[in-house]
Amino acid sequence: DSSALDGVPANTQVDGLVVGFTFHDAILSVANPSDPSKVTLASLAKEDFAPGFADTATIGSTMVQVRITQITKSFVSVSMKDKPDVESVEVGQTVSGTVQSIKSEGKLQGVFVFIGMDRSAFLAWEECSEGWGAKNDLKFGDTVDVRVLKIQDRADTKDVYLTRRPGSLERPDPLPEAEVNNEAFKGVSQETWLDGTVLKLIKKGAMIKIMSPDGQDKAVGMLNSRMFSAEFKKTAAPGQQVKVRLELPGGNLTRGNAQKIELTMKGVNEPADAVDGD
Repeated sequence: DSSALDGVPANTQVDGLVVGFTFHDAILSVANPSDPSKVTLASLAKEDFAPGFADTATIGSTMVQVRITQITKSFVSVSMKDKPDVESVEVGQTVSGTVQSIKSEGKLQGVFVFIGMDRSAFLAWEECSEGWGAKNDLKFGDTVDVRVLKIQDRADTKDVYLTRRPGSLERPDPLPEAEVNNEAFKGVSQETWLDGTVLKLIKKGAMIKIMSPDGQDKAVGMLNSRMFSAEFKKTAAPGQQVKVRLELPGGNLTRGNAQKIELTMKGVNEPADAVDGD
């Protein structure tokens, strides 16, 4: 019962008694340092063993000092290694973490991953898999291997962002509002194909930076998943170069009060997909 460690923060050092082994970890009996009568079981993964531990540990007699890395309702995980400091984490580094929470609504959609630091790192929805629209297979408590995508300075700490995508870690910058010129696209024919760059992938589709036919002006368009090509669904990635055209007829650029120009990858007489992707 992990409630035995209620109130004990992550990274607290505790004593553990080896009570068993599995193929993947050691099972320890650990006590609440403030109340040793409260005892629970904890998992010590092989990758968190200290050198020589596997060769010398004996069930029922080996006591070790471990660091609590995570406490949930269903399990406790510990490590014999020092707490990683954000200063020691580097962009491009591969790390292993545990899914701590999943955020599926609002502007910030993705997975918070505990990688042993004081603050969880963030794996955005678009960074969870290759392509677009793959069902997120991650669940609370899952172990996941990720790469450090970027580290962003804040006033008193640093935020770590992660990716499961292979390849380059370069990502496009948002288009500054001062550079957005929707008016330049009002006279563009629906049949004209425009050069675009994928800025961001979201559950509704993709945000695309588009260039006017003369290459002088820019805007940001919304490419709904119904308007994707079949190939783009498989290959979609931030920074990808694409060809799109204006979706709406009659010189209309946006729907209602929306600020983003509606785009499509479909041919002029090709219908949209029947249902929005999820």
